Amino acid sequence: TMLHSSGFLSTFEYLRHRESILFDPQEDGHVQNFLTGGWLERYVLQVTRQVVEKRTGAWHYEQALSCAHLTLPDQSEAEFDMLLGTADKVLWVECKTGDWQSYVKHFRTINAQFLHLPPTQAVLVLLGEVDEIDKASNGELTSMTVLDMLEFGEWLSRTIVTA
Repeated sequence: TMLHSSGFLSTFEYLRHRESILFDPQEDGHVQNFLTGGWLERYVLQVTRQVVEKRTGAWHYEQALSCAHLTLPDQSEAEFDMLLGTADKVLWVECKTGDWQSYVKHFRTINAQFLHLPPTQAVLVLLGEVDEIDKASNGELTSMTVLDMLEFGEWLSRTIVTA
């Protein structure tokens, strides 16, 4: 209902007998981006702000680059969901609501060739629960720490404490 009242949906209907919601999103690029994953990036940024503020006593918007489009040293283009600067390190955060497997090679290449971050400073936040075996194998494939979205705040809090 919040999406509908905020103008994100052109139609909205709740079917009580089927416990279903039928809706049509607005045909707007910003709305489509939000519904297909932008909301997770916003959630992660909000959690980041809260954790950093709690751990350090202050939040400065300049600490985080969200949806950063950068030109890499080889002149290729890349987008980073979030790059976060702490007192002594940079953290790289990628968020995926689905189809993250098609990005495995991309993440590994970006880190190996340009960022050179250990897996403790690069995190892939996935929608839904991920069991420990899959986290470990997916982490090996991506050279990143793999978490589900509900674990992100705790991971970030631990990471900032060790900064």
